[in-house]
Amino acid sequence: RDPQFGFTGDASQKAGGAYSHELQMWWDAIWPQRYFLGCKLPPKHKSFLHINLLEFVVVIISVAAATTWLEDASTSIVSHRDLQIPAIPVCKLITDNDTVRSWVHKVCSRSEKGQRLVQIYAEMLPRSQCAFPIDHLAGKLNILADYISRPSETNLSCTSRHEQIFLTDARIKSYDYFQVSPELLSLLDWALFSDKWGDRPQLPKQLGRIVPAGHTISYSSWP
Repeated sequence: RDPQFGFTGDASQKAGGAYSHELQMWWDAIWPQRYFLGCKLPPKHKSFLHINLLEFVVVIISVAAATTWLEDASTSIVSHRDLQIPAIPVCKLITDNDTVRSWVHKVCSRSEKGQRLVQIYAEMLPRSQCAFPIDHLAGKLNILADYISRPSETNLSCTSRHEQIFLTDARIKSYDYFQVSPELLSLLDWALFSDKWGDRPQLPKQLGRIVPAGHTISYSSWP
């Protein structure tokens, strides 16, 4: 079936983000310093983070944004009626990472940390009642998501960083912004760094909130 909307995302060792032109919504996140440092550790170190993990975090947050909009679009620019959302909608995810595409297709990862993230993703699927096919887009064509995920400086204020992004694509200046809930960020952090992990992660009641354009003054708050 044809998708009603989608999210195109990307991640670097410094940040991640995604956008949806159909929903007129976007999000970004500067990773905590421990994420950047984790990417620099030897692969056998327990705190090592492969870039594939951060790319999959982008997928999870994009699914959270889609789920939040499907549950309640009352604060969004775009309504369910605008997109003629059916009983089981389709949201196409677009990534430039083949490993992440495989994890989504198989709902499985060989990596322990990757499998934890896959479990979080799997818990979201019945909640959203949405299909999430995923396609690959060559990195050189993933221009906006690439820019969102690669800040030249990570200590800029949220407002200053967003103004830089708006210069790359003026359309998203008028888009809603998805702010991830601290509870979901805490669960993602737990998946990446905790020595303990249960059989089934518990999703928070609130995955995030949709903030109208021009009202974003801070990034999502990481634990």
